[in-house]
Amino acid sequence: MIIPFGQTPIYVNKVETVQEHYDLLLPFINDDSYWRTAEEWESKTQTTMGSIKNQELPWDKILPDVEKHLQEYLNIFGPAKAFGIETRPWLNRYEKGSWQEQHNHLGARTHFSMAYVIDSQNQSNFVFADSGTNWYDYMGLNSYFQNWPKRTFIPEQESGTLFIFPSNVDHFVLPNTSDNYRITASANFYLEE
Repeated sequence: MIIPFGQTPIYVNKVETVQEHYDLLLPFINDDSYWRTAEEWESKTQTTMGSIKNQELPWDKILPDVEKHLQEYLNIFGPAKAFGIETRPWLNRYEKGSWQEQHNHLGARTHFSMAYVIDSQNQSNFVFADSGTNWYDYMGLNSYFQNWPKRTFIPEQESGTLFIFPSNVDHFVLPNTSDNYRITASANFYLEE
């Protein structure tokens, strides 16, 4: 399903093999040697990004189930020529109270990004954010209408929910209120000839 957020199409779907993925990842989720605290982030979220051990995760068994969704999303743009896709994945582990500040994944070798909710802990914590001005609120239209365009969008996100979006889209993660880890996989995708 494509959900428009302003002018941005955001892909939202369910990965049916999420339980298999969780079972594959469980030994790594509970092994602290795979995780680092991202000191460069305000939130101090635990991640495998930047860890040499990230490449040991079973990405070869997980990414094929995700990449078919990526192809479905990219088809809405009407591909005009063949291209390859470079994929750079990592995991995030949110302890109770862990969160992530507003950011995007825009960079020289990043076109699209994903967030894959592997264990949601029954929470909708991933939030898309519009970093532009909110003309509707400024003009007072929010007092007249219930469904005016908003600065944030929090879609339903049970375990298995996959979001794919252009890398320039801002997003953040609300604090985990569960006593258990909330687990997500992220990736950046770079298209090349």
